[in-house]
Amino acid sequence: MSGCLFALDCFLTDWFLSVCEEIKQLRTPLLVTEYEVNFVSTAPAIQSSVPKRPWFYKYKNYNRKFVSTVIRVRFNHNYSPHHLARIGVETSHQCSCTSGVIADANHLILECANYTKGRECLWRAVIATGCPLPANLNNILAADYGSIYIELFEFITNNKITL
Repeated sequence: MSGCLFALDCFLTDWFLSVCEEIKQLRTPLLVTEYEVNFVSTAPAIQSSVPKRPWFYKYKNYNRKFVSTVIRVRFNHNYSPHHLARIGVETSHQCSCTSGVIADANHLILECANYTKGRECLWRAVIATGCPLPANLNNILAADYGSIYIELFEFITNNKITL
C-alpha cells in the first residue's frame, strides 16, 4: 500500500512541477511585454541610469506625500482618468474640460483649463531652469532641475489634482 502512495505522491509532484514550469513559460513573455510597454518606454526618458542614491535623497526634509506624488508623475502610474481607463477602472480616457483630450498627467498639469491656479508660476520655474521648450512632463522631470519638483508638487496640491 505504501508503494502506491509513494508512486501517487511522485506523480502529483512531477505534475505540479510541470504545470508550474508551463505557467512560468507563459507568464514570462507577457511580463516582458508589459514591462517594455509601460516602463521601458518612459523611464529612460526621465532617468537613463541608476544612481547611487535615489533622486529624492536631496529632498529628505519633505514628507512622504511629496515623494510619492512626484514618483507617480514620473512613472505615469497615477489616478488620472487616462491611467484609470487603461487599467479598466474608468471607462473614459478623456478630460472633463471642454477640450476633450486624453486626461493624462501631462495634460492635467500643463494644459487643462480645470487647473490653472499657479500654472504661470510653474511655467516661470520651468523656464528659469533652462528646460528646453516646448516642454512636456518627461522633459521637465528628466533633468531634475532643482526646485522644479517642489514647484510641481505645490501646483498639484494647490489645484487639488488627484495623482
